Amino acid sequence: MSLFSKIVGLVASSTTQVGNTDPVCPHCSERLEKMPSRKKKCPSCKEDIYVRTRPGDKKRILIRADQIEAVEEQRAIVNGTHPQFLAAQKERNALKRKLQRSLGRVPTEHEVEWALLGEAAADHVRQKNWGLYRNARFDMSELLSKQGQHERALALLLEVCYVDLNGPRNCGGDGEFDLSDAFPPFDLEMSDLAGGVIARVSQAMQRTGLDLRGVESQFAKVATRLAQSIPLPLTPKKAWRKLKRELRAG
Repeated sequence: MSLFSKIVGLVASSTTQVGNTDPVCPHCSERLEKMPSRKKKCPSCKEDIYVRTRPGDKKRILIRADQIEAVEEQRAIVNGTHPQFLAAQKERNALKRKLQRSLGRVPTEHEVEWALLGEAAADHVRQKNWGLYRNARFDMSELLSKQGQHERALALLLEVCYVDLNGPRNCGGDGEFDLSDAFPPFDLEMSDLAGGVIARVSQAMQRTGLDLRGVESQFAKVATRLAQSIPLPLTPKKAWRKLKRELRAG
């Protein structure tokens, strides 16, 4: 038996007891009407129930928030990415300690995730990896939306749209090699507005009560500020015309 097979076997045995495979609340053991397909609150104890796939036997399980990390670690072992997982956890724990010193209290998971994404976005700017920067800003928008901060989420979505319309590329490398001279950081031929992003902008408009004129004003502020700090080939006005067509079509 190979070492990998042994590891997978150990993971399977060690995670067999993690989570409930039946529709039973992992907090209060109250039986649910059916197996949920996504996160929900227990109707009895009102605690959050998380849905995951157990790495060992691939069964759907219901777990508590404090069990998520264990399941993710076992998945990393199975996938052969355990060293990366441990490195990410080390970074996350260091940031949590830093935030705790700054805030004078234990930070929420939302605050930790926001800080991690912010640091990632800043790193991508330094390395001139604009596609990755765009992804980090999109994830920040998603995080805000989940928190009900729809106006801030919309502003970040509009920034993502502006970057997408300029055709972002990952050209900076890791700082040792700067490829931006040979490969421009933005290429209008790679310009694209994903349907999912347009749909999210439309949803954010509904949640904030903004019409196209209101979004245009918001976009102008976001895009102008970004254009002053990043060498983007497409002006905010030209970008808005393209975005407006997509919003109307959607």
